[in-house]
Amino acid sequence: QQLAQDGKVEEAIAAYEEAQTLDPTLKISAESWAILCVSGSLWGYGVDVIDACERGFALNPKIINIRFGRGIARAQIDKYDEALEDFQAVIRWIEGLPEEKKDDENFKTLFKQIQGWIEALSANENPFTPEVLEQL
Repeated sequence: QQLAQDGKVEEAIAAYEEAQTLDPTLKISAESWAILCVSGSLWGYGVDVIDACERGFALNPKIINIRFGRGIARAQIDKYDEALEDFQAVIRWIEGLPEEKKDDENFKTLFKQIQGWIEALSANENPFTPEVLEQL
């Protein structure tokens, strides 16, 4: 997980695979897959981590970070309609938060960013340029 967060995504993927090879009964948690999914997507490795995103989602579709990371990964592999679905789910999750959470400036900023991404994806454009990813 730390490798993924440090941007060493290919090494992180190899470590996950090695762990599963060494112990085929190993159960990697949805949270662990989510970390690889989100970190890898933010570092621009969507094509490499989409499987981790799907595995995490299959284990626990309620982890909103998986939807967030998977949306970025899907956009990076030109699956804009599917990315749209993920970001619309994130928007619904934000809208369902208590008012005091929604009033938080970080959530307000995130909400506006995601709305912009939804507009771009709806226009069949990938909003995740290297500059955008760097800011996230």
